[in-house]
Amino acid sequence: MSDREGMLHARVNDYRLLIDRIGLAADLARMHAATVADFQHATGDDVSLLGQFMTNLLVGLGRYRRGEQLSARQLITLSSLYSLLQLIPKHIPAERPVPLDNLDPLRRVELAYPEISAAINGLLRLDLDQAALELLDLADHLLRDRLAGYPAEAVGVIRERIAA
Repeated sequence: MSDREGMLHARVNDYRLLIDRIGLAADLARMHAATVADFQHATGDDVSLLGQFMTNLLVGLGRYRRGEQLSARQLITLSSLYSLLQLIPKHIPAERPVPLDNLDPLRRVELAYPEISAAINGLLRLDLDQAALELLDLADHLLRDRLAGYPAEAVGVIRERIAA
């Protein structure tokens, strides 16, 4: 960012302003509000997030089985995880009171959810087909009784497809 005008397009999830000699406080407040609104709009509803999670697992597994290792790894271990980690804080109380990052759902998870993050980290070390199945099972365990409109039948179909 080369100037104040350019700075106004940045995303701001947290800020502190010790001295404001040029009136940045109002700009930062607007930038923060816009960042929060953008994030809430981008995440969509819970069933959509779960659908993104399952779709990324399924597409990733298809690519894995075709030998597309890098693309499969990205979908299974990162894209699907982004959706899952946006759902967890909405439905599961944190194990520790640590504020999560509202721009990157991967940040501070280990601090707020040490047991869940340890389980996820362990699953990510598995072969991708097994990791996909275990991530689906973990999500099912964590969200089945907590998420309104939970698509249990779709989860079962995807589980069968992954296990095939």
